[in-house]
Amino acid sequence: MRLIPSGALPRRILSWSAVVFGILIGLLGVAGASHGWVEGDPTVSDWLTTRISVAGTGLFGMAFLVASLTAVRSRRRAGLIFLGSAPFVAFLLSYPSAGYLVWEPDGSGVFQLPLLPTAVRLACVYYLPFVAPLFFLRRRRRALWVFLIALAIATPDLMWSRWTAALLPRLAGWSTPFLLFGGFWLLTDRKGWPALRSFQPRPVAARILRALVQSLAVVLLAVVGIFALAVARSTLFTPDCSGSRLFVKPVGPGHAVFTARLVWAGHTAKVNGRWAGDWAIGVVQENFWGLPQWAPHLVLLTNHMYREGETFFISGSRQHGILTRFLPIVDATDCGKIYAWPLAYAKIQLQLLRKPLRPGESRIIGTVLSPLSPGSVSRPERQAPRGDDRTAVYEWAFNSPATDRPLTGARIQVTSSSGATIISTDSDGMYELVGLRPDNYTLKLLDVPPNQAAEDLVVKKENMAATGADQLDIHTAWAGSIDGSIEDSGGGPADVSLELENADGMVPVYPNPAARSARDGSFRFPHLPTGGRYVLLINSFGPWEDSPYSRMYYPAAKRREDARVFEIGGSRQFRDLHVVVTRQARRALQVRVKWPNGHPADDTWVHFAYEHAEYYDRLESSTLSRTADRAGVAELNLFGDARIRVQAVKAISSQTGPDSYRYSSVVELETNRLPPSLDLILSSSQRPVSH
Repeated sequence: MRLIPSGALPRRILSWSAVVFGILIGLLGVAGASHGWVEGDPTVSDWLTTRISVAGTGLFGMAFLVASLTAVRSRRRAGLIFLGSAPFVAFLLSYPSAGYLVWEPDGSGVFQLPLLPTAVRLACVYYLPFVAPLFFLRRRRRALWVFLIALAIATPDLMWSRWTAALLPRLAGWSTPFLLFGGFWLLTDRKGWPALRSFQPRPVAARILRALVQSLAVVLLAVVGIFALAVARSTLFTPDCSGSRLFVKPVGPGHAVFTARLVWAGHTAKVNGRWAGDWAIGVVQENFWGLPQWAPHLVLLTNHMYREGETFFISGSRQHGILTRFLPIVDATDCGKIYAWPLAYAKIQLQLLRKPLRPGESRIIGTVLSPLSPGSVSRPERQAPRGDDRTAVYEWAFNSPATDRPLTGARIQVTSSSGATIISTDSDGMYELVGLRPDNYTLKLLDVPPNQAAEDLVVKKENMAATGADQLDIHTAWAGSIDGSIEDSGGGPADVSLELENADGMVPVYPNPAARSARDGSFRFPHLPTGGRYVLLINSFGPWEDSPYSRMYYPAAKRREDARVFEIGGSRQFRDLHVVVTRQARRALQVRVKWPNGHPADDTWVHFAYEHAEYYDRLESSTLSRTADRAGVAELNLFGDARIRVQAVKAISSQTGPDSYRYSSVVELETNRLPPSLDLILSSSQRPVSH
């Protein structure tokens, strides 16, 4: 039985941990360099710095990989590799950011770096006191004198250069991991720790084969690290540049277009029993262009919303890193013509790709869409809501409320200078005009559903798409409407807010529940669907400075139960409603907000709300508010004879967590019996004080 010497096991565990940790750091560096992007235009200022940065990241990873693998058989060589590579790698990683932001006379900022020779000189001067003594390690006294002399030579140059403060801290920071690992391996070698693997003589062929196997293993691990880093960097919250999404050819370098069945999606949220995430692995079904010819059918998709088990249409860009550009990694950041979505929402684009345009040919293609009633489910909007609740974002994206549905068999009359023709939509509600010559075209929907209306579409010759393909969707809209005018009792137009509420108390009102009277006092609620029952609410929050009119339902009711109900049947329109509102008298109330010790509480919100109006029971959400000044005083402008509630809310900022809040008690007042002033005392509690 072989006995392990006392203390040998902890040493081996510590040494192997350093090896594994160093290899992981090296793989991360190689993966980071693989994702690195370099500027291709030599005239651009970033041309050199991007190359230096990528080279530094790559050498950082390679140094850790080589040194950590070497440490298995030789601690001393591993330590020397770490220390010897530190100055070069640290300089490459430090230089691209070792500058200052300089403001130009026009107010723009320019980032300035030192000239490369200057930066190299400063780096050499900085490392001189540490490198020179290495040549005299066996003579400590002489090494100390060499260090002091080199330090004396370097200090004046470093003190006088304006680039020292920008460069040296970065050099020291990037040198630290090399010093830690290099020092560990040299120190343990000096203390006599044995090698983790002893050297055994092998034939040359065996050693070559061993080196090839190790190199292949490192390459495979590096590729895994590249894919893992792409997944880690994938994000849902990417910009939506909107704009037309149709294309008939690649829109730029690296543009990849294909369909893929998603066999795995990042397990972020479950939507209708399927996992969804911001990255996915897909099996390519139909490759139009852009994917590497040698690549397998598997592809990694990033930076979008993906749902497992579905087939997606992908219009993405291959990542532009040094190595990632050669791998099947596709970024579908939602921007312009770059996007990803289920096949059902890419039928028009697929039609263009599967039936390419002939040279000189133009095409108009689109869908005829009719609005749906609230509660139906149709295609999601392009831009998902932003927020911390990612599950809600995915559910909204894949289960968004309906806005329209395709009309099957609808007839469209197309008129141009050469005459008129009639085409019909297919089973998906799509129509297509091919072989068009430059001309002016008018598209008129003949089969408009009952109770709806549709406007004609006009395509001018000069506006026909340069790509040869134009998408024009024809939307029908509900024909019901309510319009009228708001007049001040003095005879002029009144500026008020208007809302349609469901007469049965159900929400929301479809499709446009809120409006604002125009400058001439007119208002209009168009496109109201058949079967809707509405009441018209004026100034739901109550009067304010720009609109000193009381809250009321049409024609002059305080409660919804007493309001007139507008029932939309067929294409019924309620025209020329006339509403007269009375300007309310303004009354001022001075509110003084204080802490319990009597000190004024500045920068405090003072919320108020009118009885029967919005937020009367939730004052902290009221849109009617004023901010207390430095003396803790807020002036409220109140209107009419009504009951109001007033409360002060103070936000307390936190550096370590979410903000906290302090509240005053809720005070009820009659506007026709206001006190000269009102004092509100903030509580030390974070919860609202009950009234």
